[in-house]
Amino acid sequence: MENYDFIIIGAGINGLALGALLSKDGARVLVLEKSREIGGRAWVQERGGFQVDYGMHLVRFGKESVLSGICSALGQTLEFHNVESTFLVADGGQLEIPARGASQSMNMFAGDRTLDELKRVSVQAWMDEKGMGRRLRRLFTATSATLNVNPFVERSSVGELLLNLKKVGESEVGAAYPAGGWKPIFGLFQDWIGKKGQVRTSTPVESIMVQNGRAVGIRTREGDINAERVVSSIPCQELFKILDDKLCPPGFVAKCRGFRPTSGIVLDYGISGVISPGRNLWCLWEPLSYGFFPSNFEPRLALPDHQLLTWFYPLEKFQVEDNEASRGLKARLEAAVFALFPALPERIKWSRSLYLPMVDGAEVSVDQTREDRPEPLVPGVEGLFLVGDSVGGEGAGGDIGHNSVSQCYPTITGKKI
Repeated sequence: MENYDFIIIGAGINGLALGALLSKDGARVLVLEKSREIGGRAWVQERGGFQVDYGMHLVRFGKESVLSGICSALGQTLEFHNVESTFLVADGGQLEIPARGASQSMNMFAGDRTLDELKRVSVQAWMDEKGMGRRLRRLFTATSATLNVNPFVERSSVGELLLNLKKVGESEVGAAYPAGGWKPIFGLFQDWIGKKGQVRTSTPVESIMVQNGRAVGIRTREGDINAERVVSSIPCQELFKILDDKLCPPGFVAKCRGFRPTSGIVLDYGISGVISPGRNLWCLWEPLSYGFFPSNFEPRLALPDHQLLTWFYPLEKFQVEDNEASRGLKARLEAAVFALFPALPERIKWSRSLYLPMVDGAEVSVDQTREDRPEPLVPGVEGLFLVGDSVGGEGAGGDIGHNSVSQCYPTITGKKI
């Protein structure tokens, strides 16, 4: 029977990052992935000379990000290309929103309450309290959509939003794209894991084995694999598909199962020629959505004299899961993107539409703040840990997952990254 120091369930970016850090410490790590490809909800597809991310994957805070720190600890300095400006498109016009300016404007309205107190206050209630006019409401609604990945201001947490904006002000970077794209980052993590262990794809985990209250390994169709400790990097909503729920407190089980993810539609276009220069983020007011040209940040993602465009439309989960409704929403979005870039329809070489019930594991909202999300230790089961974008890391969107690695690693090892 195989034996490892750690088994990590899921080869998404956070499971791989944690596995690489543990491998650097000398541990023998096995990462198991049910799909044929690594990367999870951040995998990269090769398509006709383009490298296409599975969704929209900018990194908040660039060189100041936790992801940058993880890669530095593994011996590689990440370079980033920063978003230069964000443009809000509404009523036939464009409003430029510099990241630092948004941070300063938002903090002017913070008031006397602490940011922790404001975590349970919605962006909507906060805007009402401040008596904001139409222009400011649009600005902060768009900021909630892009920074909190939550356009639903009636439940988006203004405290979490202010914390994220505070970090933007400190780092002077709102978002950035990694130089070289995401494939080299995945390669770095795989290389470290491969020194003593391995990443095994097409291997779904059927169950986590627990003996005397302690995780001792996992079960697959091919057999059992033992480990000193087990880490689940799958969304916490799916944890109890492979773990007996009677082992954990009922409240923890209900919390994990009930977490609301972010959801939405992603449109990707491979484009001949150049229809829009600049490293910019574009935000449409109608419908409230945003996108960018990844190839403007990293030209190697597209063929020479071509561009790659990615657009994200955040929606309620039920809207994505309704086939007829979601197709109508996709058509509405595409019409708006074509109106913004009139040359686009004639330049499309290929397109891809993704209907994603789960983009990130946890929506950042008044009832799902960082304190509400699970900690790395699974209560009731020793030697079982959680990492990923539904765990209690800071930030929003994918940054939650990166920050969860910085929480899980010291919980396991007693050391900081």
